[in-house]
Amino acid sequence: MQTSYARPALWDSVKLGAALGVGSAWAIFGLVLAAGAQLGLPPGTFYEMIGVSLGQSEEWPAIYLGFGLHMVTGAIIGIVYMMISDRTRYLRSFSTLKWFGTGLATGIAVWAVLFVPLHFIVVQPTLQNMLLMSTDPVMQQRAERLDQMSDSILYGALAMHLIFGSILGFLARIATSSRDVVQAERIGTAAGGVAKYDAAA
Repeated sequence: MQTSYARPALWDSVKLGAALGVGSAWAIFGLVLAAGAQLGLPPGTFYEMIGVSLGQSEEWPAIYLGFGLHMVTGAIIGIVYMMISDRTRYLRSFSTLKWFGTGLATGIAVWAVLFVPLHFIVVQPTLQNMLLMSTDPVMQQRAERLDQMSDSILYGALAMHLIFGSILGFLARIATSSRDVVQAERIGTAAGGVAKYDAAA
């Protein structure tokens, strides 16, 4: 039996990528809360910072908004990851280690390309603006707290992205293993049919 690779349809890559991305994002939800607790941050601080930067001033609505964006972003990352993996010859692999490595690289890339610019270009200026413009003492206190914790959040997010990428790559390998087996069986069946035809001839 020969093991080979068949490029899946684009829609199949999109569906699988979205499912894997949401699954990976959900898997690190508890880790995000735990990491925040280890850093001495109040629950939901990571998500609150994102929600506040998008204009949501209330604490819990900001947390919910940040969490929702976390899940949507996870789905988009998963889609892009699977589309590239399924269509780049170098990344087509039956190796679990290689899938794990590409997932890890994806986590680092997303942190560097997406999270870091968002942190410095959007989040910090928004917090500074809240400190200067807000007349609500509660809002100023929250903005000051988030601003003081911004460095901890930035580097804590790197760890979360590394874990997210690792889980994404691992889940992708599990999800594609059955696809590899089916393809290998098809090739084996086709080869057997050719052999029988040659023998009959």
